[in-house]
Amino acid sequence: MLITLINQILVMFALMALGFLANKLRLLHEESISDLTQILLMIIGPALIIKALQRPSTSDSLHTLLIVGFGVFLLYVIEIVLAQLFFGKVKDRDSRRSAIFSSVYNNVGFIGIPLVTALFGLDGVFYAVISMVVYNIFCWTHGIALFHKEKQPLSDSLRSIILNPNVLAIILGLMLFLTSTSLPKIVVTSLTYLGNANTPLSMMVIGYTLADIRFSR
Repeated sequence: MLITLINQILVMFALMALGFLANKLRLLHEESISDLTQILLMIIGPALIIKALQRPSTSDSLHTLLIVGFGVFLLYVIEIVLAQLFFGKVKDRDSRRSAIFSSVYNNVGFIGIPLVTALFGLDGVFYAVISMVVYNIFCWTHGIALFHKEKQPLSDSLRSIILNPNVLAIILGLMLFLTSTSLPKIVVTSLTYLGNANTPLSMMVIGYTLADIRFSR
């Protein structure tokens, strides 16, 4: 298993190197990366969630979903409390909320899913997606609230949360899972293709971003 993990990490670094080179050779531009990030967050991420939840609902799988979901939920509550204790007194508002957000919300989908897939296959992805579900619930509620503008009506933020494709994918995916409803084969195949694009695109986006970082700073 250790060899498999190391190989997968090396593959991910290789994909990141491609993104790094794409930046240096000007094959991609900042606008392109912004668009790719939106595609990852708003299309590929939701497709991955729905596809992973496309499985029969049994007493064992439902029990596991509840245990894992509760465990991850509790973990995020603890992380939020600790982040508030460590960074809550930072004077600069932007620095404070950026520090809290970045310390609580890690790279669950971009990096986590490829590693879990390599180690545990589709069953592992199911459990990882449960973690993603809780992650998205916190990220698109608490995370959005951190950056909520005081002059912006709360109703606008709530609307953006409810209508977010990731939240909608969670609701739809859980409904399909709990009712053991199978989508048409053509839809499942399309979701599979989209989900498979998560690793290469996300790693290239990260590599491109790293190319702009001045490590001396």
